[in-house]
Amino acid sequence: GIKKVVEKCEDELRLLEKEVDVPKTPFPVLTFPEIYDILEDMGKKIPYGEDLDREAEKLLAKYVKEKYDHDFFFIDRFPYRVKPFYVMKIDGTEWARSIDLIYKGLELSSGGQREHRYERLVQQIKEKGLDIENFRWFIEHFRYGAPPHGGFAVGIERLTMALLDLENIREATPFPRTPDRMLP
Repeated sequence: GIKKVVEKCEDELRLLEKEVDVPKTPFPVLTFPEIYDILEDMGKKIPYGEDLDREAEKLLAKYVKEKYDHDFFFIDRFPYRVKPFYVMKIDGTEWARSIDLIYKGLELSSGGQREHRYERLVQQIKEKGLDIENFRWFIEHFRYGAPPHGGFAVGIERLTMALLDLENIREATPFPRTPDRMLP
């Protein structure tokens, strides 16, 4: 993806006075719970089982840059308690089969394996304290079986913002929407 941007948008990048480096692969992977220790060593204490805030993502980006000389990295195995009911829980643990892709301290993508087993979905909805009737339309699709599946999405505006070092995502969107502006 980024290699194609560099190849096909050479003139535009020159006009914007931006140099974009094509990342080397594979990307480093950091996992929970090691992330808590890394952050604590950097002076940021996050309670065990809690999610990361923006400051933590930036600190981890600094850590990865210093240790691996890389701007991209994955965060793997998030605490299950901070994920939606449809994310698969790793059996016998408190972790979810969930990942984030971080670039220069900005989350570009989230994804993971989804729970495909009907009974587990029902159990996880209840564990999250949600009303099962509000999700009946969703879980009925899994009643007679569904294959294992997962997914992720990259926010193209987030990627543009990060590659061009923009301050605000609205600068990467042709027609940004705000609470005060819906048109155009």
